[in-house]
Amino acid sequence: MYSYGLYNSVATSCDTLLLVFSAVVLGASIGVTGLIDALGYAGSLAGVLIMGRLADKFHSQRFLIVGGFLATSACLVAMALTNQILLVLPIGTIWGFVIVAHKPSASVLITRLFPRNEWATQQLRLGRFNDLGSTAGLAFTILWLSLAKPAMGDATSMRIVFVIGACIALLAAASAWILLPGPKHPGEHQARPSGKPEGAGDLVSAWSLTGQVSTVRDYNKGLASTRRENIVKPERRPYGDRLTGFLFVTIVLYMGVGMAATLLPVFLATHLDAPSYKVLGATLLFFLASSMTYPIVDKILPVVYALRLHAVASLSRGIIVFLMGIVGLLMPPSPAQWMIILLTAMSGVCWAAVSGAASSRVVLISPIGRKGEAAGSYSAVGQIGAFFGALIGGYFAPKVGYFPAFSLAALLIFIASALSLRM
Repeated sequence: MYSYGLYNSVATSCDTLLLVFSAVVLGASIGVTGLIDALGYAGSLAGVLIMGRLADKFHSQRFLIVGGFLATSACLVAMALTNQILLVLPIGTIWGFVIVAHKPSASVLITRLFPRNEWATQQLRLGRFNDLGSTAGLAFTILWLSLAKPAMGDATSMRIVFVIGACIALLAAASAWILLPGPKHPGEHQARPSGKPEGAGDLVSAWSLTGQVSTVRDYNKGLASTRRENIVKPERRPYGDRLTGFLFVTIVLYMGVGMAATLLPVFLATHLDAPSYKVLGATLLFFLASSMTYPIVDKILPVVYALRLHAVASLSRGIIVFLMGIVGLLMPPSPAQWMIILLTAMSGVCWAAVSGAASSRVVLISPIGRKGEAAGSYSAVGQIGAFFGALIGGYFAPKVGYFPAFSLAALLIFIASALSLRM
C-alpha cells in the first residue's frame, strides 16, 4: 500500500506535467500534444491487456510491480533529458504503458493475500493510498514550480520535477521489493493452480462500487486492472443488448471527455498564459473534488437509478466543458484562468457521479461469472474513445479554435447523456 501511494505521487503529477512540458518548453502545437495524449491512451490500453495476462500467469507479482516502477523511473529520466518533441512521441507511448503496468498485479495480489471478505476493504484502502499519493505529488509539484520558476524558468524547473520523480519511483521500487512477498510466500494461498485469482468478478464488483478512482485516464486504468476470468465460454454476443448498448455509450462519452482532457492543459498554458502551477492546481482540485464526492455517490446509488444518475452527471459535465469554451472566448486571460480552475473542480464532482454510476451499471448488467471480463471491455472501449477524442481535439482545435473544439467535445458528451436516458 505504501509503495503504491509513493508511486502514485509521481505518476499522477508527471502525467499531467508531460503535456504542459511539451507545449511550453518544447513548443508543441495543440495538434502534437493531442497526438502525444492519444498515444499515451493507446499505450495504457496495451499495458493493461498485456500486463493483465502476465499477472494471471505469474504466481508472484513482485517482479511485475517492481519492473513497472523501474520502467517508470527510466521514462522520467528520458523526459528530463529530451530536447526534441519527436522523441516525446515514443516516450509518451511507453509512459502510458508503464504507468498502468503494475495495476493488474495489485488486484491479483489482493485476492491472494487476503480472504474474500476483505477484498473490498483492501481495495478501498489501496484507492485511498493512491489518492493520497496523487494529492501529495501534485501539491509538491505546484509548490516547487511556483517557487522555482522565477529563478530557473519553466524548462529547468520542470526537468527537475521529472528527475525527482525518477528518484521517488526508484524508492517505490525498492520498498515494493522489500515489502511484497516472493514467489513462495505462504500468504499467497488463494491462487488457483492455474495462477488465476479466485472470484475475480466479485472483486470487480466490490472495487467498482467503492468508486475509489480519480481522473479520466486513471478511472479507465483502474477498471482495466482487474483481470478477466472466463468462467463461461464466450458466445457470439455474450453481453446482451443492454451491456453492448452501454459500451457504445461509453465510447461516445469518452470521445468527448478525452477531447476536453487533451485541450484543457494546453488551453490554460498557451491560450490563457497560465503558469504551470495553475495548470497542475486545476488537476489537484479535480482530484480533491472527486474524492470528496465518491462517498456521497456510494450512498445515493442504492436509491437512485444508476443510468439516470449517469445521464444527469454526464449532462452536467458537458455543460461545464461548454462553459470552459465560453470563458476562454469572452473573459480576459487572468480571470478566465481562475474560472477554468473552478470549472475543473466542478467537473471532478460530476465525474465521481459518472464513474460510480457507470461501474455500478456494468456490474449489475454483466453476466454472472463474466463481470471481470465485462469490466475489462468497459475499460477498453473507454480507452478507445479517449484515444480518438484526443486525436480529434488535437486536429480540430488548430483549425477552428478552442471554442468550437470545446463545443464539439460538449456535444459528444450531450449525445452520450441522451443515449443513457433512452436505455
